[in-house]
Amino acid sequence: MFYLSSRGSAASGWIANALSIHPKIVCFQSSRSFPPLKPSETYPLHDWIMEIPPEKYVESLKICEESVRGLKKFGSIHGYHNLLAKKYIEENNGFFGYIIRNPLERIHSCLIYNLFNNYYTKILPKLKNEDVFEHIIQKTKNITEYSQYLNYNRTRKKNNDFKQKLKKPIYNLLDSYVPKIIQYNKINKKYKQVGVRYSVNTDEVNVIFDEFARLCNDFMSKDSQLYNGCDLDNGIKMEELMKSKVYFRDKLVKRIIDDENISDEYLNLVYSLRKDKIGIHRKDPIDSKNIWNKLPKSLKEIFNYYYNYYDIKKIVKNFDYDYKFYI
Repeated sequence: MFYLSSRGSAASGWIANALSIHPKIVCFQSSRSFPPLKPSETYPLHDWIMEIPPEKYVESLKICEESVRGLKKFGSIHGYHNLLAKKYIEENNGFFGYIIRNPLERIHSCLIYNLFNNYYTKILPKLKNEDVFEHIIQKTKNITEYSQYLNYNRTRKKNNDFKQKLKKPIYNLLDSYVPKIIQYNKINKKYKQVGVRYSVNTDEVNVIFDEFARLCNDFMSKDSQLYNGCDLDNGIKMEELMKSKVYFRDKLVKRIIDDENISDEYLNLVYSLRKDKIGIHRKDPIDSKNIWNKLPKSLKEIFNYYYNYYDIKKIVKNFDYDYKFYI
């Protein structure tokens, strides 16, 4: 079995499909339940399917493999973040890896996607996806009072750190009735607001700063935990995965199945389907240098804070990202 820890904007849909094309591999995506559904599609939309703790999910993968008499390897990607599934996968002699992507490019991609789909479609329905970044720049370029956003997210981080120290993991509560109420309220809230976090009445500048800071904190904290909690060899660079058959084979597929089962025909098929990406956020990607040069000073300061706080420089260096532009 295997598990790939991955946050958003890291080609998790393409990776899941690419692995599942192989006749000996099944890779689920973005699920914390069995049967594997997206979290938003479990209870109450399907009242008999609840989210389960990671150890039960890994046990379910093991049962799947046993049910087909070991003829297939079962795994998943982009469900339980951080190191939540690592212990249980490795206890069952499985492969635990994580997907890394250029930090600034991923945050930018997810920022565009989230704001466009969860906010601007309601307040500015004529704004095109391709124009969201320029719109954000214009709204924030003259703002210098950004300390309040940093303080807000520092408080949020402290609260998250406290929750992580609790002896009883939150997932242990999922067998009780309490999480049903929590999930039900979460679903209701989602329908009442634009997306999950922002109502149509929320100040636009606040939304931009809050979402950018939230993503910086979220992505960088998780990258830091994975980098520090795993062997370097367990990190898989998304950009290389997308462009190199050899990297895809040696860094990922060989960790799941034996060499003799990885044919050139399979690899050729995988890379012929790269054009069928899932969840494209922009038609024309922007590289990290151009993103940085366009970012207003206020957003750069927020990025700087989390970049330094989580010591992302060592991740950038070890995965060979070109950050010469970053000063």
